[in-house]
Parts: sequence; C-alpha cells; structure tokens
Amino acid sequence: MDTDTSSDPNGEIVCWSDDTTRKIISESPTGSGFVQVTVGHDHACALKLPGSIECWGEDTYGNLREIPSVISSATDLLEISAGQQHTCALQSSGQIACWGELSGTTLP
Repeated sequence: MDTDTSSDPNGEIVCWSDDTTRKIISESPTGSGFVQVTVGHDHACALKLPGSIECWGEDTYGNLREIPSVISSATDLLEISAGQQHTCALQSSGQIACWGELSGTTLP
C-alpha cells in the first residue's frame, strides 16, 4: 500500500493512499503553517512554523507517545525525518533527537 503526505502552498496537510482506511489519512492534522512533512511506515510527522512538530498515525513502536519532551515542547526545530518506525528531529542548536523503534536515542 502506498501512502503519500505533503503540504500544499498554503501549508495545509494533504494525504492520499490506495487504502483510505489507514490512520495516516484519517488522523492528519488540519490547519495551515506546515512547512515539512515526513512519512514512516505507518506514521507521519509535520513541521509547523515557528518550529514545532505534530505526529499522527500508528503508535506501535512509540512513534507518537515517546516524542522526547525536548522535542515536543520545542519551537526551534529545523528539520524532521521519519524512517520505517522512528522519527528524528534537528533543533537549531544542532541537537538531534530520535524516537520510536530507536526510542531515547539522542545524538550530539
């Protein structure tokens, strides 16, 4: 099954899939101001100005519930990237934090 997620020119999340029952479609956030979207196997995260993150989809590996507090409360995130069952975020300080199947991993 293929799922794609993107932000349109207004910064609104747009998701589509060949399987419309997936949570990644039905639970995508509403609103505008999203500047980057990244998709893992069954989850997605979006970067919203001024640098905060919102994630949705399946939470089997802690993709949603284990977001490090330093990331979930951040307003200085520059970039996000999702893998199969994890996501990583880069802060303006250069700190990278990852969660999900790699829960608790923090890189210098």
